[in-house]
Amino acid sequence: ARRKWEKRGLTSWTCGDIPESVALKSGGMVIGMAFPALQTADDGVDLLLFPDKAAAEAAHARGVGRLYEMMFPEDLKHLRKTLALTGKWKDWAFAFGGVKPLEKLLFDKVLCDVLDAPIRTEAEFNARATSRRQRLLPRATEILRLAAPVVESCATTVRTLERLEKENRQSPRVLSFIAEIRRDFAALAPVNFLQIYGEERLPDMIRYLRALTLRAERGLFHLEKAVEKDAEIKIYQEELLRLRQGLDRGSSAQKRAEIDNLAWMIEEFKVSLFAQELKTPFPVSKKRLDARIREIEMME
Repeated sequence: ARRKWEKRGLTSWTCGDIPESVALKSGGMVIGMAFPALQTADDGVDLLLFPDKAAAEAAHARGVGRLYEMMFPEDLKHLRKTLALTGKWKDWAFAFGGVKPLEKLLFDKVLCDVLDAPIRTEAEFNARATSRRQRLLPRATEILRLAAPVVESCATTVRTLERLEKENRQSPRVLSFIAEIRRDFAALAPVNFLQIYGEERLPDMIRYLRALTLRAERGLFHLEKAVEKDAEIKIYQEELLRLRQGLDRGSSAQKRAEIDNLAWMIEEFKVSLFAQELKTPFPVSKKRLDARIREIEMME
């Protein structure tokens, strides 16, 4: 099956139409299934057989995107210029490792949104090429608008934590408290947050980041209480980790989605503990979190 289907080093769609699955046969009998998909490679794109359907689908969309990238070299040059950071963006970029890493984050987000697609026929690939090329620069403008307030909030949060660490560098207890908040910040705002969060979550992120900043600032005045509240949060973070580690291939999409929703409920719980004035869109408490965890545990 590999000899028949797999092709390496593709730089354009020259592999024919790609089925969603192929039968694996032995002695005329079907003994299994494999899932053809495009996958990015150093020298272009490879067409490979995957044993797992979900992995094949994830790789394939990005592989299609890479083929489009190789069709539009001049457009990608213009895209990079559009996303070149200036002004306040350069001041915020330190929170993401500097200007170049942040530019790459934005660039990759645009490519993912515009070019990645589950296309499996050469005709559809070619038919959609022009419209996808035309969407690159408008989408870049949209991403800059959507990301700006979140990136600014991230920079503000990091600066606050750095200031508090500097002001309290002689206090191991304070530094330990802030280190815990830094870990929460890293989990909330990873460098690839634009790829892993939907756009509807970005306004919430600003609120969560503000709550995290207030948690740090206010906690220094009531450190014992803040540490106690942190312990409450940690219980649910550990439960979240346990649920995620318990997922396997057979876990339903509904269960996975509910675990993601639980993560956001925990963020709202933090708001309710440390920054009540920011308000939560729905009631959240330990009782409600416990009930949601039990519901998820009952899911397949």
